[in-house]
Amino acid sequence: HTMADTLSGPLDGTSSPTRSSIQRLSSAAGTAAEIARIPWGVYPVLVAIQFIFGGWHVLGKIALKDGCNPFVFALYRELTASACMWGLAYFNDGFTVPSRGHTLRFLLMGLASFINVVGSVVALDLVSAPNVALLQPSIPVFSMGISLLIRQETLTVWKAAGILLSVTGSVLVVVFSTEDTGKSKKVLLGNIILIFQCLFMGLLIVLQKLMTPHYSHYTITAWFYSIGTVFTGITASIAVPSTSYLNVTNRSVWIALGYASAFATFFNYVSLTWTTKHAPASLVSSFMTLQPVATVILSTLFLSYHVQYAQIGAGSIVIAGLLVTCYGQLKQSQLAAVLEEQASEAEDKGQLVVQVDSEYKALGSEIEKEPVLKGEKI
Repeated sequence: HTMADTLSGPLDGTSSPTRSSIQRLSSAAGTAAEIARIPWGVYPVLVAIQFIFGGWHVLGKIALKDGCNPFVFALYRELTASACMWGLAYFNDGFTVPSRGHTLRFLLMGLASFINVVGSVVALDLVSAPNVALLQPSIPVFSMGISLLIRQETLTVWKAAGILLSVTGSVLVVVFSTEDTGKSKKVLLGNIILIFQCLFMGLLIVLQKLMTPHYSHYTITAWFYSIGTVFTGITASIAVPSTSYLNVTNRSVWIALGYASAFATFFNYVSLTWTTKHAPASLVSSFMTLQPVATVILSTLFLSYHVQYAQIGAGSIVIAGLLVTCYGQLKQSQLAAVLEEQASEAEDKGQLVVQVDSEYKALGSEIEKEPVLKGEKI
C-alpha cells in the first residue's frame, strides 16, 4: 500500500474517509459560520420590532372600537405600506423581477403575509389586545417546526429550552392580564384565527430566510407584501358590506392607520426580512415572545393599565428565555470557530495526502523505467 492508501484510501475521485470527513466538516462549518456572523445590530432591531407590534395592538384595538371595518383598515394599511416598500426597493435595487423558479415561493409568501396581516386585524376586532399577544409566542414554535421539517435548521438543547421558557412566560403574562368578558364565542373564533395567523407568520419568516441569498431584503419585502395586498383587496371587495365603509373620518382611526402603515408594517417587515438575512429563523421568531410583555408595558403607559407583580415575574421568564436562546447562539458561534479550524486542517491534510501520493506514484514510474541488469537483485 502507498502512504496515501494507508491514510485515506483511494484519491482518484472515489469516496474515502478523509475526503468525506473534509466534506462533512466543511458543510458544518459553513452552517455554523452563518451563526457566527450575526451582526450585533440584529438583536436591538428585533426588540424594537416587538415593541412596535405591541403598540399596534393597543392603537389598533382603539381604532376598531371606534367603528372602523377591519378589512378596510387592513386594506388601507397594506396599500400605504406597499407603496412605501416599492419606493424603497426601487431606490436601492431598481425594479427586480424574481426568477420563474421562485414564483411559487413568492406567491406563498404573499399568501402568508395576507393571512398574517388580515388575521391579526380581524382577531383584534374580536378579542382584547392582550389576548392577541397571548398566541404570538407560538410563532417560534411553528417557525422551528417548519425549519426542522425542511431541514433548514437543527434543534439544540439551548434553543429548545429558551423557546420553552419564553413561551411559558408569555402565556403567564397574558393569563395574568386577561379578563373574562363573557363573550366566549367571539373569543373562541378570534383565537382560532390567531392560531392560523401565527402559523403563517412562522412560515413567512422561514420562506424569507430561503429567499435572502437571492434577492435584496427590500425587493423581497416589496414583492411578497404587494402580493398579499392583492389578496386583501379581493377579500375586502367580498367582505365589506358597502362602499360607505371606505369613508374613514375618525381621527383616532387615521392615527392608528398611520402608525400601522409606517411602523408596524413598513419598518417592521423590511427590518424583519433584514434580520432573517443575517440570523437563523428560529432566533428571529423567538423574539416574537416579547410581544405580550411589550403590549402590557405600553398598555400601562398609555391606557392606565395597572401592572401586577405576577406579570413582572412572568415577563422576567420571557427575558430569561431570550437570554438562554441568545446563549445558545453564542455556543453555536464558538462551535463555528472550532468546525472551521477542523475543516481547514482536514483540507490541508487531504491536499498533503494527494501531493505525497502523486510524488510516490511518480517515483514508482521512474523505477519501472530503469533497466534491470542481469543477476542484479531488485
